Amino acid sequence: MSSPLKPPSALLLLGLLLPSPAFPAIAPLIHGEASILLKEGRFLEALTAYEQLTDEAFPIQWQASAHLKMGGILLLFLDDYENGEAHLKKAVALDPDGPLGARAFFKLGMLYHEQQRYEEAAEAFERSIELEPGGVNTPTAEFLRDQCRRLSRLPAHLVEPEAVERNELPARSTLLRVAVAKGHARLRLSCQGGMWEIAKDGSRKAQELQDGTVTVDGASSGMQIDGKATDASELEFRPLGDARLSFDGVSFPGRLRVLHSRGNLLVINVVDLEQYLRGVVPKEMPASWPEEGLAAQAICARTYAMYQKARRTDYQYDLLSTVSSQVYGGADAWHSRTDEAVQRTKGRVLLYQGELALTLFHSSSGGHTEDMENVWGAGLPYLKGRENPYSPSKPWEYSIRLKELESILRKRGATVEKLKRVVFLDRGVSGRFKTARVEGRHGTTDLRGDRFRGFVGPGKMKSTRARPTMSRSELQLEGEGFGHGVGLSQWGARAMAQQGSSAEEIVAFYYPKTTLGVLVNVE
Repeated sequence: MSSPLKPPSALLLLGLLLPSPAFPAIAPLIHGEASILLKEGRFLEALTAYEQLTDEAFPIQWQASAHLKMGGILLLFLDDYENGEAHLKKAVALDPDGPLGARAFFKLGMLYHEQQRYEEAAEAFERSIELEPGGVNTPTAEFLRDQCRRLSRLPAHLVEPEAVERNELPARSTLLRVAVAKGHARLRLSCQGGMWEIAKDGSRKAQELQDGTVTVDGASSGMQIDGKATDASELEFRPLGDARLSFDGVSFPGRLRVLHSRGNLLVINVVDLEQYLRGVVPKEMPASWPEEGLAAQAICARTYAMYQKARRTDYQYDLLSTVSSQVYGGADAWHSRTDEAVQRTKGRVLLYQGELALTLFHSSSGGHTEDMENVWGAGLPYLKGRENPYSPSKPWEYSIRLKELESILRKRGATVEKLKRVVFLDRGVSGRFKTARVEGRHGTTDLRGDRFRGFVGPGKMKSTRARPTMSRSELQLEGEGFGHGVGLSQWGARAMAQQGSSAEEIVAFYYPKTTLGVLVNVE
């Protein structure tokens, strides 16, 4: 990356240790990283990345964009209306007459419409139309503006819905879209009983493949199927009969969808929720663990999957098959003991005020769980830290050379010279640090604790319940626990089950204020 101020070899513009946010060049890198995180469903990590751009040293358009994105995340993924509205209003204040302000007004209109604040909604939609008359949101804004004007004239009792408490949650569909491979140039799919190949865009007739194997290449001009070019941008493969499709040595229930973009292939397993859980629970928790712990894990995994599905209708997939969502091993991971846990809890989910809860979980809390707000800057009433005597402390140590740490930070968009000091500040209720203060030759900056841990490597720096010691050449870290520390501790669930707690008691302990509900129409 170049700069008009200094030659590339002398760049000091992307560091976390200098007043680098004043340089506009760092903003696209952070914004791009946050966008990727959001696309992958890692919305909490995206939230902290966008937060970095709200520093007043960044150019105003990047601050406005970050507030716009944060407002959208808080509203869509966390139902945090108060803080979501505050960020959207900040975006408007920073770009009152520009396109970012127009989009913020549109989102405010949608929020006010949902809250039956119809006069405010109509005004917000009107401002959105004025600022971006030919924008993609304009037709919707015009329709809803007129609707809100009509509704604002009606008596309140005719427009205010009655509050409904429920323990049954309708589910029109329990099919999930799970991304099981990304960035491949070539794929080889197989199915012993044969399969159907269907072009979703209608550019190619459906074909029955009796030999049960097919090779898909992601050429820059389009996909090739067994060496033959096709205009299809999306293919779906369905097994014949009860057979299962296989890809990359792993067999999957349901269907496999292949999408093409710029020479790369994305493979999505379209699978029923309960079949998906059969491949998740044994990958997230050993099948040999107590059955009540496995059942608690099944409830959490089911709730998390449906929570994401409900909020990702505009994305290509609902979940990743990695720790970024939940680890999913397809049909090869199925085990009789975890199958039993899934079947026993079929359709059961955790609800908060009648809606799906965000059931975050981690490996080990190290003796105390953490407030969600202290980790990612946004909180939920049922994700509060508490003493956790069931979870072992699991102490760990890790050392990293300062040169390596500087290199890691540089690759993440930071040029760092001569680290002098690393301090962990603002401890949460569990002792996890909220802020990492990094000092170097050219200045000081603060990073959220979980973001710093992500830079170092979450498998190496196992938690933010940690303490730093610095020598001339190394940063030594020691701490307890494994994971972010929010929600259910898997090791804690194991211990509770061993001591006789039921799955219901386990989830009640880790997600207070939630209730157990059931998805209706689950096949």
